[in-house]
Amino acid sequence: MNRFEITLEGNTYYVEWMGDKGAHLHHTRKNLYEAQTTFQHLNLYETFGFGKLLVLDGEPQSSEFDEDIYHEALVHPALVLSRNPESVLILGGGEGATLREVLRHLTVKKATMVDIDGEVVSVCKKELPGHSKGAFDDPRATVIIDDAIKFLKETTERFGCVISDLTEPDPETPSQGLLNEELFRLIKSKMKADGVFAMQASHATRGKNARHLQYISILKKVWKIVRPYRVFIPSFYSEWGFVLASDALDPLTLSAEEIDKKLAPIASALRYYDGRIHHAIFTPPKELRKID
Repeated sequence: MNRFEITLEGNTYYVEWMGDKGAHLHHTRKNLYEAQTTFQHLNLYETFGFGKLLVLDGEPQSSEFDEDIYHEALVHPALVLSRNPESVLILGGGEGATLREVLRHLTVKKATMVDIDGEVVSVCKKELPGHSKGAFDDPRATVIIDDAIKFLKETTERFGCVISDLTEPDPETPSQGLLNEELFRLIKSKMKADGVFAMQASHATRGKNARHLQYISILKKVWKIVRPYRVFIPSFYSEWGFVLASDALDPLTLSAEEIDKKLAPIASALRYYDGRIHHAIFTPPKELRKID
């Protein structure tokens, strides 16, 4: 039994510890896969409530039940806004679901995914094929197993859109110390002038949103337009934060009709995101409007 599991009345639960505020429990059928990779502790649970659940270093990453909410929210606001969606860079995203959503857009000619942990990518290909749905085999996809900063420093490409699906920068994780102003400026240097940057940006639920607010503050030092947004992810038991940033393009200027027109070729494949949802998730609560 590892430190992320407990047994109650003969039933096994994966435990997401919430610091000193408590824990979330997921009733599990079995632990399908467990390993200590070179970079992190990997668990893949089969749960009763959310299907297969990927956990890295004790933190839930995505579940079969609701990964579409997370990945559609991360990817599509940036791509419907982008003027240059031909070349997209994904940082992280080992499950392949972020890559899947990017490649739904036929305007994307090349999607480069950089993830440091090849074992996570391999396990997800085999055990979570529904997440990638063939994206790894798409001829437009280039998957690089490498350090994100190393790749960014060495690449000479300029991207129309960059999407950060890196894990939380907690101590002793692959993303420790990564998500800071220096990295964001490096990312911007590899983008086209009117490029769009989108990132997963931690908990946005009151009481747990300190990192989310910190991201917003840092991004405003790098880009002229910074728009936070949030969605509720059932398997996270939380509102989850995202941020979109650009020097030229503002997601608040898009009408629901414009968004739905751009999404028309892929609308039937999307379960969550559309024009109405766009305006709902970009409507911040009062506490965020104070810093907007």
